[in-house]
Amino acid sequence: MIRLISLRILSTAYAHMSSHELINAMLNIEATSCTVENIRSMSMAIRRLPLLSSLEHDEMMIAFCLGLLTINFSPIWPEACGVLKAVADRSGAKIWKTIFPQVISDQNFTPEGISARHETKEHSVEQFVDTLWSESQLEFNDRLQHLYDSV
Repeated sequence: MIRLISLRILSTAYAHMSSHELINAMLNIEATSCTVENIRSMSMAIRRLPLLSSLEHDEMMIAFCLGLLTINFSPIWPEACGVLKAVADRSGAKIWKTIFPQVISDQNFTPEGISARHETKEHSVEQFVDTLWSESQLEFNDRLQHLYDSV
């Protein structure tokens, strides 16, 4: 509901700007009810977003697509990820600038939530702490690469 109201405000505020068409497309996606009947139209509308945007709209697109991933309606998730991939192809630094702080400040971080390989194996707390410690001793670029590989 907050995203919908925010998009309505943005649509009104940017009525005569270049981003107006993009904001209206996002508003239409957000206003569409998440039902089986609307899967196809929502998917097509989400896939069209990169065509309506430019480099100056990337932060808005990232925030919107991350918001779509929080909706409990998994048929639209692949399209949202596709848009994020398209944004990452042209400006990957903006994606990491937005996502990385959320990843490292995750309050629900548990050893079981690190990746699927950790969920399938039994790990003791000591092993987890040892792994975490050894990874924290890596250079910054190596830690980022390891995080990227695990995601």
